[in-house]
Amino acid sequence: MSSEIDSQFLDVSPSGDYLNKSNGIVFTVSAPGKVIIHGEHSVVYGKLALAASLGLRTSVTLRESLNLDTSAVELHFPDINLHYSFICKEIQNLLDKPLPTTMGTTSFNLEFPQRIDHDLHLKNIEGFLSETGSYQNLNKVQKNALASFLYLLIGMYSSVNVKLRPFHLSVSSQLTLGAGTGSSASFTVGLVASLLHFLKLMVKENDVADNLSKAAYLPTKLTIGSSSGVFSPEELQIISDWGFCGEKIHHGNPSGIDNAICTYGSFVVFRKGTDLEKKRITYPLRLLLINTKVSRDTKSFVMKAADFIKKYPAIGNHILEAMEEISKTALECLQNISELVDDRTKETFEKLGELSEINHGLLSILGVSHVTLEDIIRILKDYGLKGKLTGAGGGGYAICLLPPQLRDSDLDDAIANLENCGYDAKVTVLGDSGVRVDS
Repeated sequence: MSSEIDSQFLDVSPSGDYLNKSNGIVFTVSAPGKVIIHGEHSVVYGKLALAASLGLRTSVTLRESLNLDTSAVELHFPDINLHYSFICKEIQNLLDKPLPTTMGTTSFNLEFPQRIDHDLHLKNIEGFLSETGSYQNLNKVQKNALASFLYLLIGMYSSVNVKLRPFHLSVSSQLTLGAGTGSSASFTVGLVASLLHFLKLMVKENDVADNLSKAAYLPTKLTIGSSSGVFSPEELQIISDWGFCGEKIHHGNPSGIDNAICTYGSFVVFRKGTDLEKKRITYPLRLLLINTKVSRDTKSFVMKAADFIKKYPAIGNHILEAMEEISKTALECLQNISELVDDRTKETFEKLGELSEINHGLLSILGVSHVTLEDIIRILKDYGLKGKLTGAGGGGYAICLLPPQLRDSDLDDAIANLENCGYDAKVTVLGDSGVRVDS
């Protein structure tokens, strides 16, 4: 990247606590993972699903480089063993080209990622990447991560009148990849939020109060306001929408649940064909998250449940209806729990445990459990705890909502027993905050 400033771009000195005089802008964004509490599989058939954010997060650190000898965008994703760099000039060339959109560039800006021609944009990104020899040697996970980043960077920055600056971006996660806890959505939402926050820090509010877009694009009404760690409702919507685009790279046809939870946090109820509904639950909830260490193919287990329902339609429909009632009842319990006195709280947690036990049994009938999941459920019962599989099943994770009356010694013993049997178990919280700037 040339050190000369092109007059057609805004070039505003950053300000605020995120500026390190020796390294430029530096900040860390984090996004939570997610877990499905009730409604896996039945959600495919229009039944209610209840999901929540986790206290386990993916962190994205962006550090601007002021060294003009290294005019590059550098990526460091140690969890997938990926380190990659792009020459800023090559990225800027991509940014200067018109974006492929479904309604023309004059109908597109940063606020409307749904108007991008997803397939053509992704094809262009993958075509650019394939011209670099090292890209061909990457595995599928690495390629998807790299394509997601470049898709989002070019998609978000092509329409804005701000020149790209060299930076280093690193990602680390507390989530296990591909195990049903929203690792890809947490990663994608973190990327989007970091790119949006970087943009906010590169411009001053007074300089772009009317329009941030280039002349060829739809004027944007987005006001780049405070550079604090709190995203506005409008910014959160943009983050979730771009996160959905990134999820399409990883999953093809995602539901939109994961990117929404990782953006907004807390609890979400969802029914196919309707909008997500966010729920605020103030009672502190702890979850025991147990990794079977068995990988699973989501698609195959969705098909397995579908085969059962097709073979036994009457039984299958009753199971789906029962799952619907479980989701509704569990939601009622969680919403009311903050208002209960101690003895009623104990009863409510017992009821929530029973609902988990019932739901797991129904999922087992559908054929989506696994010997490791059944073993985990058995171990939990020895300590008076009740759990269930989460996600597609066939491995992945089991979850157990921890009652407040549980003694720490019993919890420690349960975790030790699970780990002695070869499982990973950790305590986290449910309903953690959504995407945020941590530092």
